[in-house]
Amino acid sequence: MKATKINKEEISDICVSALPNRPTSPLAMGGKGYSATEVKAAFDKLPLYIVDKYNDLIEDVFADGDDSICAAIPTGILSGQSLADLLSDIKGGEICSYFPAPVGSLGEYLLALRQDVDKIKAALNID
Repeated sequence: MKATKINKEEISDICVSALPNRPTSPLAMGGKGYSATEVKAAFDKLPLYIVDKYNDLIEDVFADGDDSICAAIPTGILSGQSLADLLSDIKGGEICSYFPAPVGSLGEYLLALRQDVDKIKAALNID
């Protein structure tokens, strides 16, 4: 996953507050001697950084596999299980093992019911 939390340390140098009070003034007068273009670029640094971070998040949302946001979100259902794992279990049918039933899990209960139906059909000679 590309998206990460933005912390203060990584943006401290690109914040407008990091500029000197008079960025266009010469170095001898406490400025940086920036041109108008450089001042504009300094004001654009933080928003452009946020745009890059946002785009990383969007890419993660639409990614598949281990790079997806689903792979990074824990479900809290099973230890170490991600949302991607849960979605896979839903698609594959393993979700039935998550639900308790009168005997074992829902999957086990449905299998036992199927076996009972098959026995009844065999006894009645029904296909």
